[in-house]
Amino acid sequence: MHMPRPRAVVGTAKSSSLSAAKARPAEIFVTRLGPDTQPKDVESYLRDNLSNGRSPVRTLSCENLPTKFDTYSSFRVLIDNDAVPEILSPAFWPCGVLVRRFHGRRPSATQ
Repeated sequence: MHMPRPRAVVGTAKSSSLSAAKARPAEIFVTRLGPDTQPKDVESYLRDNLSNGRSPVRTLSCENLPTKFDTYSSFRVLIDNDAVPEILSPAFWPCGVLVRRFHGRRPSATQ
């Protein structure tokens, strides 16, 4: 019989003589924005609306993604992990905007 593996723990101590490796940024998919929305508009919205009180949250990049129709815009946003809970909150975004973790590009039909 296979015993389940114990869950891993992640340290939270602030003072230590050791330092952890830098965490990978979170990848977020944002879609159903207006068709004229540009990456700089999304970056500006995040900068102006994130309320992380400890330190400024950095948007590391915002990439415009191709869409099937020209009636909306989609983006892949790389951002500090500290901002993820707030960014994934429905109250953070305007009505109708869809946001979730980014899981990579879908393979194209021609491949």
